[in-house]
Amino acid sequence: MFIALEGIDGCGKTTLAGALAKKGFHVTREPYLSLTKKVVAGTKNNEARELAFYVDRLYHLEKVIIPNLKTGVITDRYKYSQIAYAYARYSGGEMYEKVESLNHNLLEPDLVLFLDIEPEEALRRKPSMVVDAKPYRKTYPNPRAFFSVIRKKYLDLEGDNWKRIDAEKNREKILEEALKSIYILGLTD
Repeated sequence: MFIALEGIDGCGKTTLAGALAKKGFHVTREPYLSLTKKVVAGTKNNEARELAFYVDRLYHLEKVIIPNLKTGVITDRYKYSQIAYAYARYSGGEMYEKVESLNHNLLEPDLVLFLDIEPEEALRRKPSMVVDAKPYRKTYPNPRAFFSVIRKKYLDLEGDNWKRIDAEKNREKILEEALKSIYILGLTD
């Protein structure tokens, strides 16, 4: 069983991942390798950044996710994050199309828990998100607009294996909804 946690920054993915780990679930995250974080932070080359994320994901799949499918694994972020953020970064252009193409045939999760939140609330929770949007200020008038495009792309990506959770609820309610969805899949009792 493979589950991905998705949503814009500040939606509570990492908080939910921690709560699920405390419940005994095998939880991992992307980017998986610390080297990937250094490469991404240290390059201005868009293609290098996107390829680093992709190669990290392939390694993550091979070493962590696929070997744990029988017992179950939950990842904090997966391919949908890269696709949604690339859509906003590159205004849907050629680089976005490359990112989408790279990720197209990767393993599909059994369940995607999409923590949906309005960008205004996410920015209130995590003010440091303003820094993430700064490089795109020529394209977007403010951070809210940048994260609104990302959120909309997530909504466009939503499929039958997705469960949308209102991330503006309190932590306990979010965990309760996540556990209910996981239970329905048969990952826990």
